[in-house]
Amino acid sequence: MKQIVTSAPIWFVLLCIAIGLIYALVLYYKNKRQHLKKLTAFSLAVFRFLAISMIAFLLLSPMLLTSKKVLEHPVIIMAMDNSSSMKLDTAISQKYVNDWKALNLKLSKKFKVDQLTFSDHTAVGDQYDFSGYKTNFSELLRYVNGQYGQLSKCKLLIFSDGIYNAGKNPLFEEVKKGIDITTIGTGNPHEKSDIAIKNVFANEISFLNNEFPVEVVVKTTKAKGKNINLYLKKGNRILKKERLKIHSDNEIIRKSFFLKADRKGNVRYTVSADILDNEENTQNNKQDFFIEVIDEKSKILILANSPHPDVVALRKAIEKKKEYQVTSALVQTFNQDINQFDLVILHQLPALQSPKSNKIVKEITTQRIPFLLILGQQTDFARLNNADLGIALSKIQPLFNNAEAFINDKFQLFKTPFGTANLISEVPPLYCPFSDYELSNDADVLFYQQLGNVQSSMPLMAFSNSTLQKRGFIAGTGLWKWRIKDYQQNNNHDSFDALINVMVKSVIVKQNKKKFRVNIPKKHTEEELLTVSAELYNSVYEPINTPDVKLTLYDKDNTAQTYLLDKDGDKYTLDIHGLKEGIYRYEAKTTHANKLHTQKGEIVIVRENRELIYTTADFELLEKLALDNNGFFVKDSEMLQVADSLLQDKSLTPIQHIEKSYQPITHLPWILALILVLLCVEWFLRKYFSGTV
Repeated sequence: MKQIVTSAPIWFVLLCIAIGLIYALVLYYKNKRQHLKKLTAFSLAVFRFLAISMIAFLLLSPMLLTSKKVLEHPVIIMAMDNSSSMKLDTAISQKYVNDWKALNLKLSKKFKVDQLTFSDHTAVGDQYDFSGYKTNFSELLRYVNGQYGQLSKCKLLIFSDGIYNAGKNPLFEEVKKGIDITTIGTGNPHEKSDIAIKNVFANEISFLNNEFPVEVVVKTTKAKGKNINLYLKKGNRILKKERLKIHSDNEIIRKSFFLKADRKGNVRYTVSADILDNEENTQNNKQDFFIEVIDEKSKILILANSPHPDVVALRKAIEKKKEYQVTSALVQTFNQDINQFDLVILHQLPALQSPKSNKIVKEITTQRIPFLLILGQQTDFARLNNADLGIALSKIQPLFNNAEAFINDKFQLFKTPFGTANLISEVPPLYCPFSDYELSNDADVLFYQQLGNVQSSMPLMAFSNSTLQKRGFIAGTGLWKWRIKDYQQNNNHDSFDALINVMVKSVIVKQNKKKFRVNIPKKHTEEELLTVSAELYNSVYEPINTPDVKLTLYDKDNTAQTYLLDKDGDKYTLDIHGLKEGIYRYEAKTTHANKLHTQKGEIVIVRENRELIYTTADFELLEKLALDNNGFFVKDSEMLQVADSLLQDKSLTPIQHIEKSYQPITHLPWILALILVLLCVEWFLRKYFSGTV
């Protein structure tokens, strides 16, 4: 059924008729000049009346409403868990795949059936290879909500072992009204004896000859009273061995080790545990992890106007970290290239009567080298205010006060080390300028100045995490006293050194001055797409991508595979899929302005199969998911009975509803043609009968 509708009130339609009528009357009433007969004039007036009324009506934006009866058939969505935990027993898996196909065939005789598979992602189809490394129920439910949420009624059948290890808990995922869920559980819901390496925690990077910590988390199931050995290996060589006594049926055991990084590059380590006599899942008894060992130190310069004990205290604290190479110098005798340093600590610089210090400070800001600025009595505050360092003082010759520190609880740039609060409560004050401070908008204050018992709003230490230039500010001298106080309190300098090093870490940036830069993850999982990007700069560091860039990967057997990167805007990109577990060497090459640019490195591809960590089926979750969504739960042995239940379900009958669609009436060509015909015929007849044709 079709009808014309408009959002305008009915009297607007009457107004359109009135406009047409008035127009026709004004044009043809008494009709003396055109000498038309009354019948002819009346006929022409009718033509004009209809045309004008229709044009006026079109201004109301009328729509053509089409209503039709639609029979909506119920939809059955069959979703198969395609993760690797579903094929632990291949023979059983194949039997239930056949039952699943038989269920599909039976339901298809009455319903529209759509097939899905899900693991780490949801896909359309019925190709089951049980290769998924993760199970994400919430992604499946979101997909079904998006694709089928508009239907009045549909049934979602989920065949799974109920083990999820990615995304949200499906019980907390909202399911749209009208989508009923029936779950079919497979697998063994009863816990079996098992030893699993659940997690290995270690830093991804370590410096050569440093010791690094490794924490291993072992999960035991039904193994009370057993004794097992835990091994930590590099290749076939056992580095550490630990005897574990299991005291309960379900236990989490954590063990920590310290290893020495004795060679550069990506090093593979393996954690493994003994296999129990009756253990079925032995694939989770070991886990590999990789450490990148580097021998490249960040360079730090401590530049002072004059000798000062602060410089010694800072140097001793920073040198405790072997990843830093520290240089200290006086500004008047400094003659090195400032650009080679990744961080410059400016002690009382720019200084009074020191043009050289002004030049160095200007170069630091121009080259955007990260810096840590320490104010003091030798600081030239007039030049400081004009140096664009992110800090300015209202007074260029301020008085100095002793200022204690109190912590800003809202500081967020980094986490202060353990013991900082105790250290700050005991240390002597710093000698600071008394003035109004103006910091850059991106600065975050770590400590404020406390003058006597008054907690002021003047910053004592602040840091900026700007992407343009990382900066830090210390408003006074006397840090050496803090280090001495720490030793007096704790017989060591650990708290002071840790605080200084976390401050240094927050502002230091390893400078990359290469004109050819390849961005490739140092560690990636086997199942995910590897994305590579590259940048090439000309002599003035403008990005270009005219020449081709080739990337060659070498596996452990030195077999090479070469890729050509795609040009994307002013960069290069490449997606690689299908790399197997292992360590790969890579070499990227390009030639620009007759110069060969290369970058070499290593990438580690790891297998992250979460499905093997925990293999006990979770029927409780599947049953709760079904009951919460107007469905029911059955075991895999009862799978074919689901068809009988759904075929007898009276709610799964075709639903008839009215489907309405709207179309602007101007989209109908005959409407405009009719108006044009009325106007043309009226014009021609008027000319003809008036004798002007």
